[in-house]
Amino acid sequence: MVYFTQAEIEQWLAEDVPYHDETTRALGIGHKQGVLDIRARETDSVLCGTEELIKMADLLGLHVVFSQPSGYQPSRGERVFSVSGSAAMLHRWWKVAVVLLAHASGVASQTRRVVQAVQSVNPALHVATTRKIMPGNRKMMVKAVLTGGAIIHRLGLSESILVFAQHRAFLPPSVTLFDLVQKLKAASPEKRILLEAESVAEAIDAAKARADVVQCDKLSPDILKDLVVQLKRINPRIVVSAAGGITPENAVNFARTGVDLLVTSSVYHAPPADLGVIMTQD
Repeated sequence: MVYFTQAEIEQWLAEDVPYHDETTRALGIGHKQGVLDIRARETDSVLCGTEELIKMADLLGLHVVFSQPSGYQPSRGERVFSVSGSAAMLHRWWKVAVVLLAHASGVASQTRRVVQAVQSVNPALHVATTRKIMPGNRKMMVKAVLTGGAIIHRLGLSESILVFAQHRAFLPPSVTLFDLVQKLKAASPEKRILLEAESVAEAIDAAKARADVVQCDKLSPDILKDLVVQLKRINPRIVVSAAGGITPENAVNFARTGVDLLVTSSVYHAPPADLGVIMTQD
């Protein structure tokens, strides 16, 4: 799915333990052997990140006793991961691993809930997530939303063309949307052209300009219902996406409008999955 290098995982560990663990050293327990179990405390979570926990354990010389894969939905109280080794290495691994697993699983769980809700209304509808992610967390968040069943709207600026009003601010007023689309298709013949529209009029102009995708920003479901019909009448092949203000609470309302895609960043703010940790001496 998403590949993490050894260097990336080493950086996670180094951030938390740049030198040594003073508590374990002072207690003189580092050499003792133990087992750490992670258990789910809720019933509707979707695991994400256990593969990276395995790599992290390997780097520290820990033995992975048991692990469920990303995408697995545990029941309350179920063991999802178990690792054994020295107390020194278990404590190096513990917080980094569990916090990573909890946050990634929280996003995957929220994503799964949104996807299931909108597809109960429209099975063909995709949920896509944006690049509005705290720097440094993008790769894990991409894995989380894919695990939850969504797709990625844009990974960054390099691979797609999406024109905002902020881009058009640098163009002469005489440049029409049709001219703009033709210029982009000539400059990037392999790319689909996405135009953001902040009003009904802008969306209609984008469809007339033969854009491949029109992204309707912050338009209400009531407006979108009629607008989708108009846009498809102008250009039957156009993809209509809804973006801006879409949350788990209102996603179903947008799903009923007939749009082809829901674009959201709300799932990144999901609370962490509730996980419990039990550490025992072996």
